[in-house]
Amino acid sequence: MKKLICLVLSLLILMSVFTAYALSYDELLQKAEEYAAVEDYEKAFACYDLAVKSDPTNATAFIKAGILHLERGEVSAAGESIDQALSIDATSPDAWLAKCRLDLAAEDVAAFDSDVLYAEICGADLSEYAADIGDMYAKAGYAEKAVSYFSQISVDILTDGQKSSYRRVLISSGQKEKVAALGLDTIQMRNEKLDTAYSSGKLMLSETGDAVIKPQVSDFEISEEAKAALKESSDLDDIDAALVAALDETEFILLSKSPAGNSGIISAGGSAITVYNGKYHLPYPSTKGVSDEYSNLVKFNSYFGSRFRSLIGEEGIVYSADGRYAAICNKRITLMKMDLFLDPILLDLSTGELILTATYPNKPMKDENAGAVTSAMFSSDNKYFYYILYGKFGDARIRLYRYTLNTGETELCLESEKNLYYPHLAELEDGSLLMINDCYKNGETEGLVKASCNNGVWSLEETKLKLDRNYCYAGRLMYSSNSDLACLLENTGSYSVTFQLINPNLGFEGIDKFWCVKKDTNEIVALSSEEFQASIDNDAKDRGKETTAMLSLLYPYQTILNAVFSPDGNYLLLNTMGNSVEGKSRNLFLVRLEDMAIQKVSGLDAEKIMVSSLGMNYPMNIEWNTDELIIGTDDGIKTFEFTAGK
Repeated sequence: MKKLICLVLSLLILMSVFTAYALSYDELLQKAEEYAAVEDYEKAFACYDLAVKSDPTNATAFIKAGILHLERGEVSAAGESIDQALSIDATSPDAWLAKCRLDLAAEDVAAFDSDVLYAEICGADLSEYAADIGDMYAKAGYAEKAVSYFSQISVDILTDGQKSSYRRVLISSGQKEKVAALGLDTIQMRNEKLDTAYSSGKLMLSETGDAVIKPQVSDFEISEEAKAALKESSDLDDIDAALVAALDETEFILLSKSPAGNSGIISAGGSAITVYNGKYHLPYPSTKGVSDEYSNLVKFNSYFGSRFRSLIGEEGIVYSADGRYAAICNKRITLMKMDLFLDPILLDLSTGELILTATYPNKPMKDENAGAVTSAMFSSDNKYFYYILYGKFGDARIRLYRYTLNTGETELCLESEKNLYYPHLAELEDGSLLMINDCYKNGETEGLVKASCNNGVWSLEETKLKLDRNYCYAGRLMYSSNSDLACLLENTGSYSVTFQLINPNLGFEGIDKFWCVKKDTNEIVALSSEEFQASIDNDAKDRGKETTAMLSLLYPYQTILNAVFSPDGNYLLLNTMGNSVEGKSRNLFLVRLEDMAIQKVSGLDAEKIMVSSLGMNYPMNIEWNTDELIIGTDDGIKTFEFTAGK
């Protein structure tokens, strides 16, 4: 009996010792944090598992495990843990905060919009993440929401990228005056990923594989108004059945993405489909605009639904800053095939509506008050749509119109005898518009023209370029508001062998400098206007001016098929043709504009960039509105991004 009593006492003592050393729920959470701090994640997650087993009704371990998964980039596991927490406590502010952080990491704006509502109701404090939320909304094109979050915190704690986003959304939401007040007027956007790739010295394009899209029926939004319009303008009786059949047979390919990143246009068997905030829409003629007096909206819709790809050219699509509206504006299609679309037509990407903003007689350049839209742009504050009508208006050659997006009113801004009809309109920092005066007589000198409005009165101011058109003329204008640089591609005869970088906000700095890429070394060189023209003159003396169109083929510089600014305006992508040190006739180069360093791009054979029937009309099928480049190749339209090569 004595032995039995001793044994029982011993067991009781051991049990009390073990009980004393058992870890509580809070202690397990603390140990998990200690293990995570020394990066022993296996033990950290084991502690969270033990905590869950010890008290399955407590959501805290799930929340903390979800956050740790999130910080480690394990999005799927994070989502499972956070959902478990919410199933235990549906009103936990910490769980909803974690859910919002998960949406933020995934840049899932739609999910965040839904989850943040519950988070705020439950008392979650998102102020610590206001900058990231503002940046996410800015990238998605939600200017007002972005401003509301950015304004919650001091500008001083924002990163340069966030400051740039804040500046952009202030302008696009009509709050330009705040830009200077907050000291954001000197902020330039930088793409750190692109900077890093360029600095590696092994710059390459890597295919992302996102050009081919496979939407589901649930991804489409088709209103009853859209169905009625589509039935009236096509042979489709059952839109839903036709859509289901098309999804099984059609390959959807990304053609264009807005700079806001939240919208774009895709091709479905040659027809156009719009996408906005993750939803797809079938384009259809809308009754929102003015009456289609000359049937141009009907013509455009027919072309839009069957031969859309051929509308994508060197101007392509222009977008509003918020990504909601787009306009197809292509000088080659407009001037060569004027029966297609003559009136300014907007595409509401959020609904698919084709909206006619004005009508003009459909006999271009034969009668008074007849013309065709040749160039267009949206103002940075999302208020206006500007377009140029080219035709015959008494002594005038062009008319500049402005359409107010929220009222639907169209007004004539100015008329001019100058040839300002192409290529691009560009909006400068002060709200004035920049255009090229494309002189039509040999010997005349082209100029850059600023159109400004003061107290309701418009005026034109021209700055002459340095070379007369007999030798060299500007064939295209691009402008980056971030770097304040205008890029002009200069043609000698039928080809471009040089480009200019001009700052119209600094007295047109750079107007006397011409940049060329040498054929034999791939070096980039700068020539003054006198040096450039002297070279052309020397060749012309030997061959006669009648052969001027061929001079670029004999010139020591590579032919520049086209050039595209990076979205931040700090780089210029060149697609060139000519002899090179590698022995290939076509090349891709990226020029860093701050020091004019040039680097050959690998990863994509420039010979494969489309030069078929489409490529012949539009020499460069490259779009670079976002970090992603959309490029038409011999193997189809593909998407790429810049990375550091090995």
